[in-house]
Amino acid sequence: MPSSSNQFVAQNKRPFQDQRANQQRNNYPKRSMYNPRQNEGQKRFRGWNNNPNNERKWNSRPVCNFCKRTGHFAFNCFERKKRFNILPPVLKRFNQNWRQNVNSIQDNPQSPGPSNTSYPASTITVDANELLRAFASMKILPSGSKSCKDSETINSISKCEKPKKNEIVSKDEPKIENNPVENVENKRLKTTNWEGIGPKLSKFLLNICMLAMIILPVFSENSSYIPKHPMICQNIKNGVLWAVPKLQECPRVSLDYLEPPVMKTLWLFAPNNFEQETSAWACRKIRKSLRKYTSITNVNIREQLDSEPLEITAEECRQMIYRKKCKIGTLIEENGLWHTNVKIDNSPRTWLLGSWNWKIVASENCYLVPTKIFSKFGEKFITSPLGDIKGCSYLNGQCIMPDKTILIWKPSNDTNCEYKPMGPWKGIMMGSHWILTRPHSWYAIGTNRFKENKPRRIRRAIEGLITSSQLAAELSYLSWNISTTLSFSFTHAMHSMCEYVEQNRRWALAASTSDPTTFSRVMFNNPYLTARKVGPGVIKVWPCVALEPRQYVFIPLEELNPVKKECFEFIPIKIDIGVEEKIAFVNPENMIISPSSRKAPCNAFRKQIINIDNEIFEVDQITGTISEINVNYYRNMAFDPPVIHGINPVSFHQLVLNTDWHFF
Repeated sequence: MPSSSNQFVAQNKRPFQDQRANQQRNNYPKRSMYNPRQNEGQKRFRGWNNNPNNERKWNSRPVCNFCKRTGHFAFNCFERKKRFNILPPVLKRFNQNWRQNVNSIQDNPQSPGPSNTSYPASTITVDANELLRAFASMKILPSGSKSCKDSETINSISKCEKPKKNEIVSKDEPKIENNPVENVENKRLKTTNWEGIGPKLSKFLLNICMLAMIILPVFSENSSYIPKHPMICQNIKNGVLWAVPKLQECPRVSLDYLEPPVMKTLWLFAPNNFEQETSAWACRKIRKSLRKYTSITNVNIREQLDSEPLEITAEECRQMIYRKKCKIGTLIEENGLWHTNVKIDNSPRTWLLGSWNWKIVASENCYLVPTKIFSKFGEKFITSPLGDIKGCSYLNGQCIMPDKTILIWKPSNDTNCEYKPMGPWKGIMMGSHWILTRPHSWYAIGTNRFKENKPRRIRRAIEGLITSSQLAAELSYLSWNISTTLSFSFTHAMHSMCEYVEQNRRWALAASTSDPTTFSRVMFNNPYLTARKVGPGVIKVWPCVALEPRQYVFIPLEELNPVKKECFEFIPIKIDIGVEEKIAFVNPENMIISPSSRKAPCNAFRKQIINIDNEIFEVDQITGTISEINVNYYRNMAFDPPVIHGINPVSFHQLVLNTDWHFF
């Protein structure tokens, strides 16, 4: 018996074959148990489903190509008829009547046409096709529309005719009349196209204003003196001293009562802090040392020694600025700081050989720091945030600091003005004195007087007209009286302003004494500052450096002490400053990072609140996890304050029993 592969080759060699037999063979192929070419079946019968005879599939049941259901064909699909035979509600009534008439004619073929016996005498039966042709011939269009192409047409039945094209038609060709089909359109009324840009623009601006009114109060809650991230501060070198000025007695103003007070707008100017502000480069060469020792018990001991600044020349500093090279090596950039990367040999010493004495190892590196220098008005020497500079002029272009750091800058002739404009301000001017009309400076002046009742008044005909001299005298007295009242109010306003300034000074002194860091942040509008009280009414301020979110992470207590979990007063944190990772503590009140912290009970200091990027979070010291919490903001300043409910003694007693708090 020949194999199936030989049969297939023999069939392909036949030149002629019955078409019907081939079709049946394609539709119902034989399934064989052994097929050596079964891997080629997908290639041979790739176009199998494209055959129109495959509609019955394998179970000889009809399948609809429209709804993909089994049991009927597409020409008899109910869903297709329902979707494509939808009529408007206006013509549905006529279509039903027409179908009823057609059915009655089919039932009674002898009847010449539809009968009106089933309708009352007042009903008129009209053929739907004739009604459509009548409406189309009337060309009903809405008022103001130019053609049926307008998208703003109302719901109407209109006959859309295509514009005639000027084409050259030969005389021999017969003319073919194309009867357009009546299209019934149910369009939606729109007012967006004929409306101008003015109403749209006004609506858009109104929406923007509403959003601004909603968003701005939310952003105003975030104070500018609250830092967004933890910061590293130092309070040893390069601090600036500030003091609250003393206010003398309120000056006695000698007003000119002949000058009436008038409203006047003046341009105010404030003194500028610095005459020149120039970018500069600071070059340093530092030697870092440590000594190491290995004990008899094979314990490696290291001690960090103080850093030693080395001398550097101006020419070497210029090589570092322009070529990023120094005698030690090539500088690399890391977070805006250029430096060489020579590390200290921190390997432990050999036991017994290194147990007799200390060994000192050191490394030298070059540092290039971008900075700025400032020159104040009336001073010959410059200042820098890196440290004290003595005897350095701005025009020299370079300066050597006491710690052997070299500053190099490019002098410029551009200088700041001694005064900077603050803008126009409205106020009241009387003679040579002017007071600003701020909201807190408004003062009320009583003008209501009691009227005298005069039941008997002499008639004007008997009294006569007023003379010019009498009128001038009365007007002069009235002007003098008004000037006296306004002058008194003006003087009283100036004394009130003096008292207001003195009261602010007292509050400033109290704030600088109790919390100098917050006071300096509020006064200088800079959240990255730290301050310390150094004298009566004198504080010393230092700038700080804020960390980026990728440079710190909160850690659990297991990393500090895996054996004994003890909580701390500040929150443990791990910081990455580029060289190595270090564990420190952050104070949640002022966001300053410190190297150490005192121990505290976990029931009170385990979960602490911290403000990060203007959001309130709760940090768990034991697990090191943070979670965002909701805070009630105090907004109703003009109304009654919110109520905080009290607690009765019984509830308080139960609360104390459930905690570890001990009063006695």
